Amino acid sequence: QCSAEGEEGALCMLNALQMKAAKLEVDAAAEGEPSSCTSGMVGQVRSFAPGCLDACPQACGPLGVAMNAYMTKGGQPAARTAVCQYKSQFSCFLSSSVWPQ
Repeated sequence: QCSAEGEEGALCMLNALQMKAAKLEVDAAAEGEPSSCTSGMVGQVRSFAPGCLDACPQACGPLGVAMNAYMTKGGQPAARTAVCQYKSQFSCFLSSSVWPQ
């Protein structure tokens, strides 16, 4: 339950939406639907570096969003905007535990 006021309320709602999206992806994977990590453009990227994306599955959906923004909404500036919207998901790639992958 989120308060509808101010920045704190907005962050709470954003967090709730992200948690709902993550649950939907888990449910879809359990039902045999393709994962955002293994399908589409992200799936093609994963084929080159599976260990990297497997270590940060929460970044697969946002990576797809950023790639789509790059391809269809204005190149690097659009992709940068998308990446900035998902900083916490992309921060996984900077973790020292992912680098050996």
